Amino acid sequence: MFALEWIQAVGRDDVEPVWPRMTPDFRLAMAQAWLSRNPTALKDPQASGLDRDSLVRALAVDSPEHPLFRHLSRVSLREIRNSYDNLSTDQLGIASRPRPVGPDMELMRLFHLPDLDVDGSGNYSLAPGASARTANVILRRDGQAWAVAGVGDYLLHPGWPPVLERVVQPED
Repeated sequence: MFALEWIQAVGRDDVEPVWPRMTPDFRLAMAQAWLSRNPTALKDPQASGLDRDSLVRALAVDSPEHPLFRHLSRVSLREIRNSYDNLSTDQLGIASRPRPVGPDMELMRLFHLPDLDVDGSGNYSLAPGASARTANVILRRDGQAWAVAGVGDYLLHPGWPPVLERVVQPED
């Protein structure tokens, strides 16, 4: 349910429940990616003369108050939506089981319900050999809580520039 609620908030453009539910590394990498593509943001008066590392750290906290966050959040939400081809999030449903993709990491596939078969009782299924569009959410367990570590088939690792690592294979 966590992944579905999170992706629905992305679909609503509601960054407040999205951003703090991402892992610190995912938030940092998204901020670095945004700044790498928008280096003039450092010259914005709202950047207050911060260097790039200080600025991305200010943007990557759970609840950023930095004025440039509105730009980062708009772009980040759009990029997350692009990872699942902007499917309508109110037409997504959770797959029957999470799939482990690494230590303390799971892939949650959220299926586009109109692509599935539905029986007379309203139960959805994917016929053998059929395919369906999905929104993939990669979750990482940190103690008792889950956080979103990536979307699509990749983790985005912090760096200048951030590095994509494919962790989801078609058979997952």
